[in-house]
Amino acid sequence: MPHSYQLFASIKDFFDNHIIPRFFPRFDEFVYVYDGEEVTIDPKDLELKYKFAIKYIRPVLQAYWNVKTLHYPLRYCIDKSLINTNKKFKSLVTDTLSKCKIHKRKGKPNVKTSDDYHRVNDLTGGLPMEVWDLIIMMGADPKVFIRVNTQFYNFIGPKLYKDFKDIQVLLVLTKTTKIRANDANFLKYGPDYPHKPCINGYEIFKRRKEGLKHDFEFLEVTRIYDTIRYKSSHEAIKHNTGAIFITCLKSIEFLFDHILGNEKSALKYMIQSVTVDISILDGFQEVMYQSSGKLPSSNLSLNGMIENMVNNASGSKLTKLQTESIELFATNLNDNFDNSRWRQDPGTLQTNYLFKPGYNGHVPTNEKFPQHVYFMELNHLDDLFALYIKHGKRKEMADIKSESELKKKSPFRIHRKRRRSINTVKNNDYIYTGLSDRAVSKSWDIFIQDRHFKSEVETFDSLAKIVQTLFSETNIKVSLLINGLRLTQEQVTPPESCRDLCEPLSGHKVISTLVNNHAIPDK
Repeated sequence: MPHSYQLFASIKDFFDNHIIPRFFPRFDEFVYVYDGEEVTIDPKDLELKYKFAIKYIRPVLQAYWNVKTLHYPLRYCIDKSLINTNKKFKSLVTDTLSKCKIHKRKGKPNVKTSDDYHRVNDLTGGLPMEVWDLIIMMGADPKVFIRVNTQFYNFIGPKLYKDFKDIQVLLVLTKTTKIRANDANFLKYGPDYPHKPCINGYEIFKRRKEGLKHDFEFLEVTRIYDTIRYKSSHEAIKHNTGAIFITCLKSIEFLFDHILGNEKSALKYMIQSVTVDISILDGFQEVMYQSSGKLPSSNLSLNGMIENMVNNASGSKLTKLQTESIELFATNLNDNFDNSRWRQDPGTLQTNYLFKPGYNGHVPTNEKFPQHVYFMELNHLDDLFALYIKHGKRKEMADIKSESELKKKSPFRIHRKRRRSINTVKNNDYIYTGLSDRAVSKSWDIFIQDRHFKSEVETFDSLAKIVQTLFSETNIKVSLLINGLRLTQEQVTPPESCRDLCEPLSGHKVISTLVNNHAIPDK
């Protein structure tokens, strides 16, 4: 059975290629209203196709969407009930088996038999480690062995993790304000492009339920540009710099809980440097400066905790530097979530040109809305990836000791060469169009692979653990960079001559806080 978007695509194709050219050859022409000598555009006088779509097509799509989503609440309740029942059943089985083992142990006399003496009690299965090493060389997965027991971990770990000399972490988080609005709008009105593939609506329904329960979400991101030559950004960074790149939240938590925070970890002693970048898309002020009393066992804000560690460090062991980028340009690509996105100005229909083949290589898609949600906020991450891919550039920032040096080596330093503000280019259609195109391309280059929701308590616990673990290290060179966004200018309308060619630009600055530990020399 075809997906609904395939049905709509077939209908649209039939009308576009057969019905409209034959019976309505002037369908795409604009309609103007003359008022004396001036030409004014009345809201009613949109392109005829748009008028037809809003008046006749949109109501049909809305009715279809309402019917399609009608069962979501009931389905969600049933799924939750099944999950809870499954958990209770597993718990009951586990408890029963545990009681049976205890009962069996109590009923059996504590006497060693001959079988006990002859039973092999070797953690390596009776084979020497050299044999297991040969088995791994023949193709067995070493990651499986290190999970078996400590003996395997200590023997295989150093060989497996010998490349874990430098680790680069990118942690991206944001408040759930925007994703809540995004998901609510989608569930009410449906996708922007019903004739294009779209994430399952029920998945968005479940995501909204989770988003309403949590204050923050963590995003696992990658850069599409890196996949041109490599399989992923991780492979590209590894190839160019030798660093292991980590963006997955679970992997980051494992790194700090079981490796950096574990003195018995074999992997920990393989690591020479750890650089951690935290990008806060929305809620920077709240996380950094208004978090007093939210951190575990502390009445300080996150910024206060960092300053306290710097002040209590002996000599100039720790340094905390801060700088602000010049105004960066970005576009939100239609962040209208109040009403139907087809009816708003600029609405989806009016910004259709952005996704036509030939415009930055993009085609109509439901990827940004509703799937990824964020666009403008991702713009600065493209600069971070550009820094990671250059040999040793991020690692060099661990040696920075002054704000002037930070400005020179900041990931956003390249923008200082252009030193333009939106107000200086808003009347220059050529420059405005070029900046808009670049802003769209940079944001579109960042792809959100996965996301995880966390409560406020869980979020601040994680951030506090990262900061405390990093700067309690005595043998690993560490560097922490926290980036936060500050909106400087709302959307500025493009020059009239290029309004059909570019998106409205917004201005924002990146506030960067760099904390380095200078007590540990390079190994």
